[in-house]
Amino acid sequence: MVAAVLLAAGLLALVASQRAVQRLDLLGRRTAEAAEAAASRLALLRLTACAAPSAGTAAGAIAERWSAAPGALAGASVVVTFIHDSRPRAARYDALIPCAGPP
Repeated sequence: MVAAVLLAAGLLALVASQRAVQRLDLLGRRTAEAAEAAASRLALLRLTACAAPSAGTAAGAIAERWSAAPGALAGASVVVTFIHDSRPRAARYDALIPCAGPP
């Protein structure tokens, strides 16, 4: 009888651990997807950030909000938001983009 109780408790702990590992794996994948989206947006901002200020949003599985301000060093910022465990999570990525001055 004691062995059956210990076996049941061990199996329950194993299932709980598996669920925690799955949640962490999903969080890691979602975070990587968000970082990829931010890197893509920053690459696009590098092309235009020196010319004029810009800002915008994009919706989808990963929502994006970005802004760029021109200057000798253009500042660009991207905030990506995604849902994990029914809660929104956000990450902010900033970059300084060197702009060529007048000759």
